[in-house]
This record gives sequence, structure tokens and C-alpha cells, in this order.
Amino acid sequence: MPPDYRAWHEFELALPQNNLELPYPQGKTGKYVRVSNHVTKLGWGNHIQEMIMNAHMSFESGRTFVFYNWTWEPNTRYHYTTFGSHYSPARIPITAYVEGPIAGGAFPPQDDMSPAVSWEFFDQACPNPTKIDVDPNSGELAWASARTISNHYADKIRNIDNHCVEFVSKSNKPIFDYILFGDGGRLSDVWEELIASPIVTEWTWSSLVMSIAEQNRDFIHPALESGASQRTPLSGLIALHIRRGDYPAHCKYLRKYHAPFHGFNQRTDFADHYPLPSNERWAADSQAYYDTHCIPDMNKMVEKVMRVRETHSEKGTLDRVYILTNGDRAWLREFEDALRAKATWASIHSSRELALSPEQKFVAQAADMMVATRAEVFVGNGFSSLTSTVNLLRVAQHRSPDTTRFW
Repeated sequence: MPPDYRAWHEFELALPQNNLELPYPQGKTGKYVRVSNHVTKLGWGNHIQEMIMNAHMSFESGRTFVFYNWTWEPNTRYHYTTFGSHYSPARIPITAYVEGPIAGGAFPPQDDMSPAVSWEFFDQACPNPTKIDVDPNSGELAWASARTISNHYADKIRNIDNHCVEFVSKSNKPIFDYILFGDGGRLSDVWEELIASPIVTEWTWSSLVMSIAEQNRDFIHPALESGASQRTPLSGLIALHIRRGDYPAHCKYLRKYHAPFHGFNQRTDFADHYPLPSNERWAADSQAYYDTHCIPDMNKMVEKVMRVRETHSEKGTLDRVYILTNGDRAWLREFEDALRAKATWASIHSSRELALSPEQKFVAQAADMMVATRAEVFVGNGFSSLTSTVNLLRVAQHRSPDTTRFW
């Protein structure tokens, strides 16, 4: 059976802000907002993007955020569920992934905000919350921009007298849905807000995530020492996000719906821009477009890595490779051998090689994100929500935009 993450649940329940007797603006009279219609049955990349937006909206409203688990199966009393032929956690506490304001950590003093509280504390403090029913696909907010949606609900809950507000959805829809996050145009107006928001600027990875990097530093990068700053760049490292697994089928789905790059991968100052084929050329060119950028073959990826290495050579030598991947191990060995045939590298390793405890195994994608955020250069998959979140964090942490590349 997978781990139950009991220690992290207990840590969250024991946070000092979960105390009814604290004076206002905390305790039983504090102003809280819980997003009960958050996404479920989606991967970590989709989940954390939505949680960032929910937490930022709460911050803008002046209400205390109620953090929540990454949840795959919301309707089971057991700590596990099945995913294909395997058992996996039904839910994982957010503090197993991250710390900082999004997960109950302190805000900077200048923000004068109370720390986020647990789901269970909201139940204690808020027996009769005002409920707001959400349907993002109807009414005035259908196809609205991210900032328009965020401002609308921040204003709405700011002006509610009840000290407790809860978002729900009869149609089982989140406030910020996956369609929004796939649309760079709708996300573009919230970029500058997010990269200045304490939800993002105070981003901190959990001790569990950092332990993965530290105990595997020989595979990843020697600068990943215990106690070192989480913001220190990993010099000489090029991180490559190579999606395999379900991606051949997923890329066909994206082609069917003419899907562009994921929202936070669309930024004018990033180095690589690949416009979709025009409607007139779609039938002739779209297959090649998605083959090249969504599920590229090995030779094209090797060529890309070598071009990026050469382009970056004036700024420094890229001599270490770390591959974020769910790819087949035999395929990865062939890819690594192809890179070694082209150049000399100090190290080439992938996430498939990491030594992981049971608890670490199910949050390892967050460790991949941490490494990619700190890499000197990152080559990501433009259609991936994980790549997209990495790029949001890279911009917020002042990585040069020209060090973000795409297949």
C-alpha cells in the first residue's frame, strides 16, 4: 500500500494558526475563504497551478486562505486508490510538497496577512459559511481572462459580511479550470500580479522534497547541499523535461482541438516561439507540428540540446544534464548515449535513477520542478502544465527569459 502521509496531516492540524481562541484577524472571528470546488483527478502540475490562483485570489481579497490536499480520489475514506494497475495515494497533504504562504507559512511583514489555515479548522470556525456557486463556463465570466475572474471573486468575497466564505459548484467546476490554464491569452494579464504575489515570491519547497534532491545530489548537481538556499542557481546544468508515458495519446488529443502551448509557456520574452499552423495549412502541417513540439523524436531532441548548449556557450558551459521524465529506461539509456556521442558531459542523469523512499516517491515530481526552476537552462515541453509552472517560478525568481527553451 502507498504511504498515508499521516505525519504531514498531523503537522497541518497542529499549526498554531488553527486556534479558535486567537484574537482577530485570526481565531473564530477571522475572515476565511475555502475553495471546496478545487480540482481533483488531475496531476500535480494542474493542481498546483489552480491552487496558486486560488491562494492569490484569497490574498487579493484580504481573506485568509484555507489550504487543501492534492486530491486524486475525493470520494473514498481510505488513504489509497488505484491508478491503472497500481495503488497510489488518494490524497497528499500540500505541506508534503511545499511550504510558504500557500501552505500555512508566514507572509512577509509588509503584507499584514494571516497565515493560511487547515480544511479542518475552517469546519470548526465556520459552521455557517456564505456559499458561492461557481460555473466558469456560463454567464459574464465565460472565457474571461484570469485577472478578470480573480478580481471578480476577490471583490465579491471582500464585500460579504459573513466572516466565512466557501466556494462550491453544483456543476462540479473549479473557479479556474484547465481550459483557462491552457490559454496564454487569458492568462497574460495575471502574469505580473502573480510574479509579485507573496504566494509565488515566498515559494518554498518542503523538507521532504528537498530531501530527495539532497540525498540524490550526486546524480543531479553538487550544489544541492543540506541547508543551502533553495534559490541558488545550479550552474552548468541544463534540465530537460521529456514527457513520454501517456503523451503520444495526449498529443493526438491536443492536435484534435488545435491546442497551443500551455498558458504560462506563452510569454513574449521567452526564446522559442512556435505559432500554430494556420487554418489553411492545418491538415498539411499540424501532424508535423505536434510531432516536433509535443512528442519529439530522439534525434530532434539531441539536436536541440546541442544547439542550446552552443547558443549558451558565451554565458557559460552547460556540462551537466538532468532529465525530468516518465520515459522508458531503455529509451533513456539510448538518449543519454546519443548525447554523450555528441559532446563531453560531466554528468547525465534522469529522475528514473533517483533513490526514493515510499513517501518521496509520490512527491518526486516536485523535486523535478525544483531542479528545473534552478537550472541554468531549462528545455521544457510547451504543452505541459509542469513545464508551465516551472516557467512561472523561473520568471518570479529572476531567471533570464532566454534560458527558458522548448522542444
